[in-house]
Amino acid sequence: MKKILFAIVAVSAVASFSQEVRPAGHPRTTIAIDTSRPGREVSDYLFTVNHRFPRGGFGMLNERTMKAFPDFVEKTRKAAGCVRWPGGTVANLVNWKETIGPLRERKIQYLGNLQHGPDFPYYGIDEHMAYCEEIGAKCLIMVPFAGCKSAQDAADLVEYLNAPNDGSNPGGGMDWAKVRAKNGHPKPYGVKYFEIGNEMHDRNQRYWMNRPSFTGPDKDFQAKYANGDTVRGKDGQPEKHDGFADFARAMKKIDPSIIVCSSLKDIWDYLEDKSVCDGVIIHEYKASLGKVSTKRELYDKWVSRGDSMSIAFPKDIAKALANAPRKDTHALITEFGIMPCPPVWTDGKSGLTRDESRILGRGLQLATILANLVPDPSVEMLTFQGFTAYVFGGGPGIGSAGPVFNAMYAPDPMDPKKTICSSMALAYEMFWPLRGGKVLPVALTDNPGVSSEYVDSYKALVAVAARTKDGRTALLVVNRDPERSMTAKLAVPGMELPATVSASVMNGPDICSFNSPAHPEEINISTVELPVKNGCVEFPAHSIVTLVL
Repeated sequence: MKKILFAIVAVSAVASFSQEVRPAGHPRTTIAIDTSRPGREVSDYLFTVNHRFPRGGFGMLNERTMKAFPDFVEKTRKAAGCVRWPGGTVANLVNWKETIGPLRERKIQYLGNLQHGPDFPYYGIDEHMAYCEEIGAKCLIMVPFAGCKSAQDAADLVEYLNAPNDGSNPGGGMDWAKVRAKNGHPKPYGVKYFEIGNEMHDRNQRYWMNRPSFTGPDKDFQAKYANGDTVRGKDGQPEKHDGFADFARAMKKIDPSIIVCSSLKDIWDYLEDKSVCDGVIIHEYKASLGKVSTKRELYDKWVSRGDSMSIAFPKDIAKALANAPRKDTHALITEFGIMPCPPVWTDGKSGLTRDESRILGRGLQLATILANLVPDPSVEMLTFQGFTAYVFGGGPGIGSAGPVFNAMYAPDPMDPKKTICSSMALAYEMFWPLRGGKVLPVALTDNPGVSSEYVDSYKALVAVAARTKDGRTALLVVNRDPERSMTAKLAVPGMELPATVSASVMNGPDICSFNSPAHPEEINISTVELPVKNGCVEFPAHSIVTLVL
């Protein structure tokens, strides 16, 4: 697979109404880029991925060397801008202090909901931070609300990650920066974002909050989460637990610069001190596609979901911030996806089974979402739900959380040192040069529509523009038409277009192509020279194209 170091621009046209369907390459189709008004920076946090610590990070860790496999490092380097640890549901009970230091000093962790059983923490917090540093990614920490015994545990975590190793020991007691240095990392990691607990609205993830208050009327679980409570323990004795407010105060006492967010969006209705909350967490999951009977139906449903999700996310962010008492409040999407992803094929002949969630159309769906939301100033963080999993077997799963069939990456079961990239992973990689640049306004006019008997017709082209860090103009165009190439005129004021332009193209032979151990590069990224005729460029059917002007 050839990889290109280009800056990218993506513009996504969202349409929930019927579109005019015209012949491919209609001469009126224009992509106009305004280079005079650079917008916000394309942040690494827009390319956050949800990683999970169990099973050695689901096969990406060489448990002999305690480092990520080199092939995994190389293939994820340009895709992941920020990586979440230790995960979501599976990680609510993690005690971070038992995941550091020599293996002989670590302890088995019980995974979330308990139904998933125990797991040894080979992929602890230092292994995660080492991986992030190796690929140049940032880190998002989900602080296990049930796994941390107290707010002090959470404060110790911040000290371990962010305090200088100079004897200052801001938390008192154990000098956690010194412990970090002893474990091989003298410099602070500098983590900015922390979320307290995962999906506290889910009864199966509340743990002690499901127990009755020890005195007086039983408090709502939201009040327990927000302010803490003394509940009746399993032995009938009082059991005191700190709440979000205690966690936030203790953590920010160690490092006032960090952002501490609540996993409950309505936390302000329950906090006694509303000022302690820096932001709220949003998880965006949409319903499964349901039964599908043809390849075209499968493709159209994936692609069109990109439009609807692009519309929904900013609305949900605005709703989450509507009652925020502070103007600087954050709203972070720390998981998004379509769940569940069961087999949807019904004719018994396709052979796709679970692979339908990683077809080429799924990659175009994610490119659509990113292209639409990268320019949106309300979107601070976007986190794709599945980073790695044993998609093709070859390693132990963990019940319902093991076979994440929509994972971006999976180990090759015949050679675990090798990593197989999905269409979603490659779509993220196509945005690599965009990161760190400045979004440029793009106007896409006379954009042909794609008709479908399965969903409302949708726009063929998606595009957005950015000024790269070295001052060039880059363009990423998604042609979602499943059959037709699309020709569009590029309008860049003050720029004389060359006769040809070097571009990277992500594509596959078929709209339902997917990568697997049998054909790991059926969908791939290649380098091509695209002719520019009278300012017009032809974009292949069902592709993502990145070019630099």
